[in-house]
Amino acid sequence: MDRGSREFCRGCSMAHTRGYHWFHAQLEPDCFGMEPGLGSQTSIHTPGGCTSCLGAITIDGNKVTRNPAYYIIAHAAKYIRPGSYRIESAYSGNPDDLPHVAFLTPDNKVVILVLNNIDTKQVFNIESSGTSFTTELAAGEVATYVLSLWGGGK
Repeated sequence: MDRGSREFCRGCSMAHTRGYHWFHAQLEPDCFGMEPGLGSQTSIHTPGGCTSCLGAITIDGNKVTRNPAYYIIAHAAKYIRPGSYRIESAYSGNPDDLPHVAFLTPDNKVVILVLNNIDTKQVFNIESSGTSFTTELAAGEVATYVLSLWGGGK
């Protein structure tokens, strides 16, 4: 699994922030150590920061490339609509093994994004407002669960 997928749960909750920084970097290149007018030679990577991270898209002249983050953000945006906000969620095991993030949507749905970050299948329980079920994810798999806030299942 690529780095973009591994950062799925963390990145989707920060998508708007990252998009703002990328946009701001394009408008104010000097603020990010970029030299204006160099086209594809410019870089928004800061000294000491990630040198291989990519934004959602790469634009080189007339060529637009959709990077993994593009599809990750598109998937998250399908379920986490404007007006949603992040809510507390917990996992009783090692949080690095099963990173997750939960949101409450304006239409009273709970959206939970989960990544199995280890090399074996994981079985776990999801509980929310009276709804409880057991589910599993294969190694490296990502899943999105959508539950009605007032019971109603997955």
